[in-house]
Amino acid sequence: WDELLTNLKQQAAAADSKEARVKLRTAIGDLYAGELTSPSDAIAEYRLVLDDDPTNAHAIDAVRKIGESNDELRLDAADVLEPVLRGAGRYEDLIAALELRLRAQSEPADRAKTLRAIAAAFDEQLKKPEGAENALLRALDDTPDDASLHEEIERVSAHLGSYARYCDKLAERAGAIFDATIATDLFLRLGRIAEEKLK
Repeated sequence: WDELLTNLKQQAAAADSKEARVKLRTAIGDLYAGELTSPSDAIAEYRLVLDDDPTNAHAIDAVRKIGESNDELRLDAADVLEPVLRGAGRYEDLIAALELRLRAQSEPADRAKTLRAIAAAFDEQLKKPEGAENALLRALDDTPDDASLHEEIERVSAHLGSYARYCDKLAERAGAIFDATIATDLFLRLGRIAEEKLK
Protein backbone atom coordinates (compact mmCIF):
# COMPACT_ATOMS: atom_id res chain seq x y z
CA TRP A 1 0.00 0.00 0.00
CA ASP A 2 2.85 2.36 0.71
CA GLU A 3 4.02 2.17 -2.89
CA LEU A 4 0.51 2.90 -4.17
CA LEU A 5 0.23 5.82 -1.74
CA THR A 6 3.52 7.30 -2.92
CA ASN A 7 2.47 6.90 -6.54
CA LEU A 8 -0.92 8.59 -5.92
CA LYS A 9 0.72 11.48 -4.06
CA GLN A 10 3.16 12.05 -6.92
CA GLN A 11 0.32 12.00 -9.44
CA ALA A 12 -1.74 14.43 -7.33
CA ALA A 13 1.20 16.83 -7.04
CA ALA A 14 1.68 16.75 -10.81
CA ALA A 15 -2.03 16.86 -11.72
CA ASP A 16 -2.74 19.59 -14.28
CA SER A 17 -6.47 19.96 -13.57
CA LYS A 18 -8.56 20.42 -10.47
CA GLU A 19 -10.74 17.45 -11.43
CA ALA A 20 -7.74 15.12 -11.69
CA ARG A 21 -6.34 16.41 -8.39
CA VAL A 22 -9.69 15.88 -6.62
CA LYS A 23 -9.98 12.34 -7.98
CA LEU A 24 -6.44 11.43 -6.89
CA ARG A 25 -6.72 13.06 -3.45
CA THR A 26 -10.03 11.29 -2.92
CA ALA A 27 -8.29 7.99 -3.70
CA ILE A 28 -5.52 8.91 -1.23
CA GLY A 29 -8.10 9.76 1.45
CA ASP A 30 -9.91 6.48 0.82
CA LEU A 31 -6.63 4.59 1.09
CA TYR A 32 -5.82 6.27 4.43
CA ALA A 33 -9.35 5.70 5.73
CA GLY A 34 -9.47 2.07 4.62
CA GLU A 35 -6.42 -0.07 4.03
CA LEU A 36 -3.92 2.13 5.91
CA THR A 37 -6.28 2.74 8.87
CA SER A 38 -5.01 6.29 9.40
CA PRO A 39 -8.16 8.36 9.85
CA SER A 40 -6.36 11.59 10.79
CA ASP A 41 -4.37 11.45 7.52
CA ALA A 42 -7.62 10.69 5.70
CA ILE A 43 -9.27 13.81 7.15
CA ALA A 44 -6.28 15.91 6.08
CA GLU A 45 -6.54 14.53 2.54
CA TYR A 46 -10.31 15.01 2.35
CA ARG A 47 -9.80 18.59 3.53
CA LEU A 48 -7.63 19.15 0.43
CA VAL A 49 -10.36 17.60 -1.71
CA LEU A 50 -12.93 19.98 -0.21
CA ASP A 51 -10.61 22.96 -0.71
CA ASP A 52 -10.79 22.21 -4.45
CA ASP A 53 -14.37 20.94 -4.54
CA PRO A 54 -16.44 22.15 -1.54
CA THR A 55 -19.51 20.18 -2.64
CA ASN A 56 -17.75 16.81 -2.96
CA ALA A 57 -20.33 14.51 -1.37
CA HIS A 58 -17.93 11.58 -1.03
CA ALA A 59 -15.39 13.62 0.97
CA ILE A 60 -18.09 15.20 3.14
CA ASP A 61 -19.60 11.81 3.95
CA ALA A 62 -16.19 10.24 4.59
CA VAL A 63 -15.17 13.00 7.02
CA ARG A 64 -18.51 12.74 8.83
CA LYS A 65 -18.13 8.95 9.20
CA ILE A 66 -14.57 9.33 10.52
CA GLY A 67 -15.73 11.91 13.07
CA GLU A 68 -18.61 9.74 14.22
CA SER A 69 -16.45 6.66 14.71
CA ASN A 70 -13.31 8.30 16.19
CA ASP A 71 -13.88 10.32 19.37
CA GLU A 72 -10.44 11.92 19.17
CA LEU A 73 -11.11 13.23 15.64
CA ARG A 74 -14.57 14.73 16.19
CA LEU A 75 -13.26 18.29 16.50
CA ASP A 76 -11.09 17.92 13.39
CA ALA A 77 -13.99 16.49 11.41
CA ALA A 78 -16.35 19.27 12.53
CA ASP A 79 -13.72 21.91 11.67
CA VAL A 80 -13.51 20.53 8.13
CA LEU A 81 -17.27 20.14 7.69
CA GLU A 82 -18.61 23.36 9.21
CA PRO A 83 -17.43 25.90 6.60
CA VAL A 84 -18.20 23.56 3.70
CA LEU A 85 -21.75 22.81 4.85
CA ARG A 86 -22.45 26.42 5.82
CA GLY A 87 -21.21 27.59 2.42
CA ALA A 88 -23.41 25.06 0.65
CA GLY A 89 -26.47 26.04 2.66
CA ARG A 90 -26.80 22.48 4.01
CA TYR A 91 -28.05 23.54 7.43
CA GLU A 92 -29.46 20.21 8.64
CA ASP A 93 -26.05 18.65 7.94
CA LEU A 94 -24.34 21.66 9.51
CA ILE A 95 -26.31 21.10 12.71
CA ALA A 96 -25.22 17.44 12.70
CA ALA A 97 -21.58 18.54 12.30
CA LEU A 98 -21.97 21.02 15.17
CA GLU A 99 -23.47 18.25 17.33
CA LEU A 100 -20.39 16.19 16.44
CA ARG A 101 -18.21 19.05 17.70
CA LEU A 102 -20.34 19.36 20.84
CA ARG A 103 -19.77 15.70 21.74
CA ALA A 104 -16.02 16.35 21.73
CA GLN A 105 -16.16 19.51 23.87
CA SER A 106 -15.87 19.59 27.64
CA GLU A 107 -15.38 23.30 28.41
CA PRO A 108 -18.73 24.93 29.28
CA ALA A 109 -18.00 28.15 27.35
CA ASP A 110 -17.05 26.15 24.21
CA ARG A 111 -20.13 23.95 24.51
CA ALA A 112 -22.39 26.98 24.95
CA LYS A 113 -20.85 28.67 21.89
CA THR A 114 -21.48 25.56 19.78
CA LEU A 115 -25.05 25.24 21.06
CA ARG A 116 -25.68 28.89 20.21
CA ALA A 117 -24.38 28.23 16.67
CA ILE A 118 -26.83 25.31 16.44
CA ALA A 119 -29.62 27.59 17.67
CA ALA A 120 -28.71 30.24 15.09
CA ALA A 121 -28.87 27.68 12.27
CA PHE A 122 -32.28 26.49 13.44
CA ASP A 123 -33.62 30.01 13.95
CA GLU A 124 -32.09 32.02 11.11
CA GLN A 125 -31.64 29.52 8.30
CA LEU A 126 -34.18 26.75 8.91
CA LYS A 127 -36.83 29.00 10.51
CA LYS A 128 -37.41 26.41 13.24
CA PRO A 129 -37.61 28.34 16.52
CA GLU A 130 -38.42 25.18 18.50
CA GLY A 131 -35.03 23.73 17.54
CA ALA A 132 -33.37 27.03 18.45
CA GLU A 133 -35.07 27.04 21.85
CA ASN A 134 -33.97 23.44 22.53
CA ALA A 135 -30.34 24.30 21.76
CA LEU A 136 -30.40 27.49 23.84
CA LEU A 137 -31.95 25.70 26.82
CA ARG A 138 -29.20 23.08 26.55
CA ALA A 139 -26.63 25.91 26.58
CA LEU A 140 -28.15 27.11 29.85
CA ASP A 141 -26.77 23.95 31.46
CA ASP A 142 -23.26 25.10 30.58
CA THR A 143 -23.47 28.87 31.11
CA PRO A 144 -26.42 29.69 33.40
CA ASP A 145 -24.85 33.04 34.28
CA ASP A 146 -24.63 34.35 30.67
CA ALA A 147 -27.01 37.33 30.47
CA SER A 148 -26.93 37.44 26.66
CA LEU A 149 -27.99 33.78 26.54
CA HIS A 150 -31.01 34.58 28.72
CA GLU A 151 -31.89 37.47 26.39
CA GLU A 152 -31.71 35.16 23.39
CA ILE A 153 -33.89 32.51 25.08
CA GLU A 154 -36.45 35.19 25.99
CA ARG A 155 -36.50 36.44 22.39
CA VAL A 156 -37.12 32.94 21.03
CA SER A 157 -39.69 32.18 23.74
CA ALA A 158 -41.56 35.38 22.85
CA HIS A 159 -41.49 34.37 19.18
CA LEU A 160 -42.93 30.97 20.10
CA GLY A 161 -45.50 32.60 22.37
CA SER A 162 -44.57 30.38 25.31
CA TYR A 163 -42.22 30.80 28.24
CA ALA A 164 -43.14 27.50 29.93
CA ARG A 165 -40.05 25.51 28.88
CA TYR A 166 -37.74 28.42 29.81
CA CYS A 167 -39.39 28.69 33.23
CA ASP A 168 -39.07 24.95 33.78
CA LYS A 169 -35.38 25.11 32.86
CA LEU A 170 -34.77 28.12 35.14
CA ALA A 171 -36.37 26.29 38.07
CA GLU A 172 -34.43 23.11 37.31
CA ARG A 173 -31.05 24.88 37.05
CA ALA A 174 -31.66 27.13 40.07
CA GLY A 175 -32.50 24.11 42.20
CA ALA A 176 -29.45 22.14 41.06
CA ILE A 177 -26.75 24.80 41.12
CA PHE A 178 -24.33 25.25 44.03
CA ASP A 179 -23.37 28.86 43.36
CA ALA A 180 -25.79 30.91 45.47
CA THR A 181 -25.32 34.07 43.36
CA ILE A 182 -26.21 32.31 40.11
CA ALA A 183 -29.09 30.42 41.76
CA THR A 184 -30.51 33.70 43.09
CA ASP A 185 -30.23 35.28 39.64
CA LEU A 186 -32.07 32.33 38.07
CA PHE A 187 -34.86 32.48 40.66
CA LEU A 188 -35.19 36.25 40.13
CA ARG A 189 -35.45 35.74 36.37
CA LEU A 190 -38.04 33.03 36.94
CA GLY A 191 -40.08 35.33 39.20
CA ARG A 192 -39.92 38.22 36.74
CA ILE A 193 -41.00 36.06 33.80
CA ALA A 194 -43.82 34.48 35.83
CA GLU A 195 -45.03 37.95 36.79
CA GLU A 196 -44.63 39.69 33.42
CA LYS A 197 -45.13 36.98 30.82
CA LEU A 198 -47.30 34.26 32.32
CA LYS A 199 -50.26 36.42 33.39
